Amino acid sequence: MGVQGLWGYADQRPEFFRDVKLMNTKIIIDGNNFYFKFYHNSCLDERHGGDYDLYAEALKRFFQTLSSCNIQPYVVLDGCCNHTDQKLETTKLRAEGHIKSAHDLSMGHKGRLLPLLSRNVFIQVLSKLGVPLVQCLLEADTEIAALANQWNCPVLSTDTDFFIFDLKGGFCPLTQFRWESASQGHIPARCYFIENFCAHFNGMNKDLLPLFAVIHGNDYSDMKMMYRFVRHVASSSHTSAYRGKKQAIIHSLLTWLSPLHNLKVAMENVLNVLPVSDRGVAQEYLSSQMQVYKIPERNLSGFFTSGASTTDDIQLRSLVLHWALGALEKAQLPKTVVDLLVLQRVFLIPQVENSERPNAHTCALPIRRAFYGMILNGRRHSSTSGPGGDGVEAAPCVVEEYGREKRNLTMSRVEATPPHSAKGVSLEQIEKLPLARRLQMFLEILGVSSSTVEEVPRHLIFPVYVTHFWLIHSDPRPSLQHLQAILVGIAEGFTAALWCTPSSGG
Repeated sequence: MGVQGLWGYADQRPEFFRDVKLMNTKIIIDGNNFYFKFYHNSCLDERHGGDYDLYAEALKRFFQTLSSCNIQPYVVLDGCCNHTDQKLETTKLRAEGHIKSAHDLSMGHKGRLLPLLSRNVFIQVLSKLGVPLVQCLLEADTEIAALANQWNCPVLSTDTDFFIFDLKGGFCPLTQFRWESASQGHIPARCYFIENFCAHFNGMNKDLLPLFAVIHGNDYSDMKMMYRFVRHVASSSHTSAYRGKKQAIIHSLLTWLSPLHNLKVAMENVLNVLPVSDRGVAQEYLSSQMQVYKIPERNLSGFFTSGASTTDDIQLRSLVLHWALGALEKAQLPKTVVDLLVLQRVFLIPQVENSERPNAHTCALPIRRAFYGMILNGRRHSSTSGPGGDGVEAAPCVVEEYGREKRNLTMSRVEATPPHSAKGVSLEQIEKLPLARRLQMFLEILGVSSSTVEEVPRHLIFPVYVTHFWLIHSDPRPSLQHLQAILVGIAEGFTAALWCTPSSGG
């Protein structure tokens, strides 16, 4: 989520912020925003698959600095994009932007693209350091705001939606959080407070900010809906001092709204600008979109203190098995599982590669097809069933998969097909199966005969057979040098693991 252009506008106005010395406090970290921004702020390589070692070290230094100032972080990660599909177009636009960045980086130009395993590295570091972490089933912004207000502590992020939420403990942008300058047991920072923002606009009613965000445009907004109104305001004298600047519309909208006493009056004034025939639809649209900024009474404190579930949404809980729900909330399962269960849709993460070649994810299509099948095992397309239960077997589930074709975002429909050894086995049953049966499923997905398992040391089964799969399915075929590089990497990894393992003698 984010209000378009608001960061550039607010960052130029120090009166919106207060200088603070953070110590002896909790802090809620917007996980998705943080691991993306922190990687780029650390000036790490983006072209060659990621500097994960350096990333992990930088993360350790950050959280150790928090600890030295007695700041207790709580990290909240997003889950599924949005189960109502309101944000699909925004997600597509971002995916197209990532494809462009990947291509630009591959050509030696500037670009920003998070390496593929950055999220995994981030979660692993948090786990090793014992940093409290939760992965929500849906987007996390309102959950972050509710938890921060419950504990009266600041939020750490660069998401501009936190300029709109009424946060008791303030919103601390990561760019203003000078953790590397920590001294004398505190971290110098600048925190935004909604009271400062509204005071700048002559005591503007803070309840009007969600209306402003929806009118101006956020990740959920349909800009066509409010175009007439925005054009009307932009043509007023409020933009004269900002003409030609990106922030002109923001300033004019805020100035226009500021003298209006409450939300009801503001809504009436907005609707009066529109044709009578459009007012009903516009009112319903604005009212529904502003709910995005409604902070729920229920919050995540119960999860961190007693392990309570993150959601009481009955429909959502019905889609996710109890054991899987716990694993998802602890980030032990990827959020892709939620996307599959709720939306049956997946966005493949672009990588820096030759844009004229098929994307690297093509190689793993058989694995993904089996993975989708195991997650969605037992579900069928109801639309293909015979009417009245005539005995016609329905087609298997199909997953919408968005990926790169040359430099374009394309969608393909992938049939969710579990391995033969997993047919008839529900997701809930898989974890209860004997290890030998689960290993059989794994080998079948990789196209390997179980009779060859005895020839490979147990601790090498996974890397050996995944490498075997890669050699067979990769196009173009890897060279000897590629294979040697993989083998050296495996050997170095196991050597490092052995050095880090305490000896039996103590």
